[in-house]
Amino acid sequence: EGAVPGANVRVRLGRHAFNFGGVIHGFTKNEFLTQDPPPGSDADKFQRFVRSHFNMLVPSNGGKWQYNEKERDVVTMQFVDECLSFAQRLGMRSRMHALLWDFKVQQPRWVNDLLARAIDTSDPQAAQAAREQLKQEIRERIEYYVRDRARQYVELDVLNEPYHEPDWWKALGPQGIADVFRWTDQAVKQAGANTRLYLNEYNVFQWSSLPGKISGQQQAEPDPYANWYRELYERILAFGGPVSGVGIQYYVDKRPDADRGSPHSAAHLTRVLQNLSVLGLPISLTEFGIKPDTLPDVSADVLEETLRIIFGTPQAETFVMFGFWGGSMWDQAPSAALVDKDWNLTPVGQRYEQLMKRWNTDIETTVGEDGKIRFVGFYGDYDLVVGDRIVKFTHARDKDR
Repeated sequence: EGAVPGANVRVRLGRHAFNFGGVIHGFTKNEFLTQDPPPGSDADKFQRFVRSHFNMLVPSNGGKWQYNEKERDVVTMQFVDECLSFAQRLGMRSRMHALLWDFKVQQPRWVNDLLARAIDTSDPQAAQAAREQLKQEIRERIEYYVRDRARQYVELDVLNEPYHEPDWWKALGPQGIADVFRWTDQAVKQAGANTRLYLNEYNVFQWSSLPGKISGQQQAEPDPYANWYRELYERILAFGGPVSGVGIQYYVDKRPDADRGSPHSAAHLTRVLQNLSVLGLPISLTEFGIKPDTLPDVSADVLEETLRIIFGTPQAETFVMFGFWGGSMWDQAPSAALVDKDWNLTPVGQRYEQLMKRWNTDIETTVGEDGKIRFVGFYGDYDLVVGDRIVKFTHARDKDR
């Protein structure tokens, strides 16, 4: 860029390529997304914290079908659009959750009714008719959810908890689920986007076994390598489903019976991640939290261990804090809050900040005789400061820089 040999250059990482994510809570609104909030307000503190601690945002509930089309063919995506626009305004990436999820209270009643008929074996003809209606409704949902918006987000949970809430699996089967991924992939291409498409499941790192609703057993054999989850991907891929990412929820259980029966450990996380890496797909820890009554210092250790393992896994690309403010946490996993309800850092938040400070690149170097600079830095978007000029570039592992 014309800098002479010997000139001083500051190399400053502006945004990690790895996704460090947080959530936007709310079902149909979130008052913290307002532009120019009053200084010192919760909205102002929320926006400042998000901007300084994350580079990805996820609507926690706003992307679920119940809040997008409660009444059949009446689409309400205003809150989703607010979330996507907010992330874009802050220069952040977005992740969407979830296109399909068979959790009855967060799925429209009319969808639940069609699903019930589709899996009712007493009337095969009526079941087939219901399946055809569901396929049409899914394709319509994909149009407004993916075709019209995929350019605004980089990851999407296409099917959430397919084995723990399995009516979609029962209704459509592996071929039908593969078709849903194929339709979604086509919509991504129509949008001119590169959105990755995920399944998303829990009990992968702890209490891992083939879920009883699939196995038919009240207590299936433990599966500490999560082979059941890898095999689920393999089934959909075998039917031609273009699944392009592995989604893992991890709500860490530190109760005494968990420590005895299925303990959290860095070694165990590594074993599972190595097994799932065989699929050759990017891996995202889509939802991280820690269950109640976990001591603050223990929670901080758990966060550090998990985040280090995920960040250090070559195929991992995302880690999402599915709740970070003490004023709005899921009551089943409140112990991973980074700040309390008054925005004071918790021990977990202090540990998170220490890691973010360590995983940064901000160095000074000089231009060599060949007109080049050389440095070791994390992948991401950079500013090169040379005198009063700033040159932007991306340091990416799939590019020759």
